[in-house]
Amino acid sequence: MIALDLVGHAAYALIALGMGLLACGVRWGWAFRFLGEAGWVGIGFALGMTSIWSWGIWFLLIDAAGFWWWSRGRAETGISSDASAAPQSA
Repeated sequence: MIALDLVGHAAYALIALGMGLLACGVRWGWAFRFLGEAGWVGIGFALGMTSIWSWGIWFLLIDAAGFWWWSRGRAETGISSDASAAPQSA
């Protein structure tokens, strides 16, 4: 059970890291969020708790929609997908 608890901590850390990266405009934040949420889906299945895995799947779907809208909006406005990219000139 301790190993599963550590997996839970790691999954939450990935979600938090992803949110921080997204706040800075770094697209890799989406990958970390997906991995963290997938970790919680796995924990839910391991514990046999539908409240964990079913909500985890919903959060994965919400993240997928968020990624789609986020990348679509950036493509339409010409904004780079990484904060590290050089600013565009006017």
